[in-house]
Amino acid sequence: FDGKLLDAVVYSVARADGVHRLGAAEGCERVKKYVRAMGRYGRMAYLCAMYGGGSELAQAFCRLCAVSGGTYILGENVEIAQEDDSSGFTVKTSEHGTVKTKNIVMDPIYDPEAVFDKEAAVSRAFRILEKPVLGDDTTAVVSHVDSQVVTSLLYLTQATLAVPSGQSIIYAWSPGPLTSQKRMQLQRALDDVSSDANSLFTAYFEVSDAKCANGRYFGTGAPDSLVDFDNTVQ
Repeated sequence: FDGKLLDAVVYSVARADGVHRLGAAEGCERVKKYVRAMGRYGRMAYLCAMYGGGSELAQAFCRLCAVSGGTYILGENVEIAQEDDSSGFTVKTSEHGTVKTKNIVMDPIYDPEAVFDKEAAVSRAFRILEKPVLGDDTTAVVSHVDSQVVTSLLYLTQATLAVPSGQSIIYAWSPGPLTSQKRMQLQRALDDVSSDANSLFTAYFEVSDAKCANGRYFGTGAPDSLVDFDNTVQ
């Protein structure tokens, strides 16, 4: 393998992050998944949601829940109480009465006793630019590699309605807590990709994974450093 071609396969296709060890078997599975996804919905191997992603995720899991025979309720306050005989839970909603269920799948942030794992945190940032820098009608997933320090980047434009017409946005992330060194890493990656455009706004933040304290809850977990949601769904 040529050095540049090897880097392209390892970092852009297999999505090695430079932090977690990527074995040959797992690397081959990731490459196979990437190749099988190419051309399925367009030129890329990725399916990018409209409006920044959040709106489509709600719809996707709503459909998944309905197909599996579940009830999906949005925008309600709930109170959860475990039955004394451990047979299930009673869930009281603010507007739709009370329901009983055997299992609960939830984001751990709604569990007041949730345990947060700082070691599993992901440092993230995004930058809104005054103009497109990688094309005005495209989407790109980029791996920025600096001395084997890897920063993942997602570039979006008006094509996905994530920003107003004529602007663009770049998301950056890397495994690990948001230390001053990690912040500089994200900033360097953003600067290298967006050097031809003025920044309108940049933000840095950290997303920590969490686990439900109650072992009977099924916690979904926070988005990890991968591009897809396989680990969250599992």
